[in-house]
Order: sequence, then C-alpha cells, then structure tokens
Amino acid sequence: MNSALPRKGSCSRCAATLDAHDLCCPVCGRLTSPLEPEVVAPVVRCGGCGASAAFDPQKNVLACAFCGSAYAVEQPRDPVDPVDWFVPFTVSQDEAFAAVSHWLRHQDILRPKDLLQSSALESVRPIWWATWVIDTDCRIFYTADVNIAPAPTIWRPISGNWTTSFRGLVVSATRGLKKAETDWLLQQIVLDDVRSEPIGPPHATAEVIELQRSGAWQQIFESIRNQAVSAVGSAGVLPGSRHKNLKVSPLLSAVETKRVGFPVYVLAYRYDGELFRVLVDGRDKQRVFGDAPFSTAKLTLVILVIVVILAGVIAAIW
Repeated sequence: MNSALPRKGSCSRCAATLDAHDLCCPVCGRLTSPLEPEVVAPVVRCGGCGASAAFDPQKNVLACAFCGSAYAVEQPRDPVDPVDWFVPFTVSQDEAFAAVSHWLRHQDILRPKDLLQSSALESVRPIWWATWVIDTDCRIFYTADVNIAPAPTIWRPISGNWTTSFRGLVVSATRGLKKAETDWLLQQIVLDDVRSEPIGPPHATAEVIELQRSGAWQQIFESIRNQAVSAVGSAGVLPGSRHKNLKVSPLLSAVETKRVGFPVYVLAYRYDGELFRVLVDGRDKQRVFGDAPFSTAKLTLVILVIVVILAGVIAAIW
C-alpha cells in the first residue's frame, strides 16, 4: 500500500516521514519548515455525538451515520484530515439488514421474546470509519525479571534492547464509534485490499480525522508501546521460562502514517421506544456487534430463582 498523502519529506534528524500539517517531527520533535496558509474545507458535524464527515453537497446527508442526530455544516478553524485510502465494501445493504435480523432472532434467553417482531429499523448507514495505519522501525529497550532453571523460585533482573519493525499497525481515529465497537472491529482488520478510491454504496460517507498526527501522537505511541510489550514477551527475546515486571521504551525511526477508512454498516433500531445501535462489518456479513434490550420479566424471574436457591442453601447450613 503506497501512500499518496501530501508530504513535506522526511525529518532531517531521524528520517521519519512528515505529513503536510506537521510543524515538528512527531518522533524526535525537530521543527520543520513553516507551512503556507491553506483553505480549510467545511465539514458536517453531528449535534448528538460530535462525529464529523467531509461535506459533500451532492450526497445530501442530513443525519449522522453514527447516531442519527441532525448534521450541521461547520467551517473548522484548523485543517482536518480526510481519509485518503479506503477498504472497499463487499457486503450489500440488503445483506447487512438480513444479518441484523438474524442477529436479533438469535439473541440469548434474557432478551425479549418479541425482539425481532417488535423492533423497528430506523436507519442503515454505510460509513468508512477513520484510522491511522502505521509502519515503523523500532528499537525496543526493555527491563524485566526472568525465571531461569534450575531454580524455579529465583527471579533475576535483566535489561537489553531488541530491534524490530511493525507494519500495518491500525490505531482508531474515529470519534463516532465507542471504544467497545472499535475494539471489536479491530479484531479482524484486513489490509490486503486498500484503494485510493472509495468503493461502496453510493450514499456511503467517510469520517474525517480532526486530530492531527502530532496531536494524536500520544495515542499512537501508546498503541506502539503495547505492541512492543507483546512482541518482546512472545518473540523469544527474554531468557528463561517465565518473566514478570516487563517494561519497555520504544525508540522509533522511519515512521509512516496513512489515513485509512474501513467499511462498516451502522444500523439503528427502536424497541419499546428506546433506540439501539448495531454494527455489521462491511467486509463480512457474519460479523455483527451491538446492543439489545433485556427482558425485565425474565431478569426478575432469574433474580427470584437465585434468591430462593440462596435461601435454601443458608437454611441447609443453619
């Protein structure tokens, strides 16, 4: 996946690639040359959840794809980053609707019996949710306590460094999705089909990234650090059979970031006057994630059964 993002070149100190809006290198902090003033494109912002998307008058999008609240056109003071690369949709809107119907029909026993029949679909919205995709070389400095045979109860402190690279590390940049939703989506991210042109339903919208890479670097670096902990702990770097108190400090070089949109259907349905949201993976109709109401009567019955069982156990003990 070759980047077509606007670049200022590479940092003269650490060779990290610089985005067009970087005033300093996000890796080593070296100042870059000043930017020419640029025109900031308008965006549409949700009055409910605060999510934003690129403004396209031809699409006539009036409601938020994430929560259904009304959009308002806004002229931001600072530049916003559009998604430059897109993973195509391979699931149709009809297939997404069928997947949610199947999901509602097969909810667990604590859900209302009439969940499917009494639910009313409010909206089905295809979106490309925003991410950063990162490639970087990394020298990881680490400390840990390791257990080396034949003394299984003795722990020995060690330190060292290890050089590796991370490719295709995906970090969420969305504002419209909840953390639980992005954690679920990130479980099966595929980067083998990334294109410069969006391929999907004609009314699909792409989320924009409002936080610049330099401002979001703490979030990105934390994700890289977590990957470094996992890599050092599982790659046979540490001696011994066990380790604990592992701490790492990554030193990055040649960092590349790309803004990639991944496809998802956001469906809203209403049950008993309450609104719920369900996601369908835009690449796999078998993957569905969302909220569903509980049956008050069934929960009450379960609680009563537990109370009766506990009362019987206490009576038997006494």
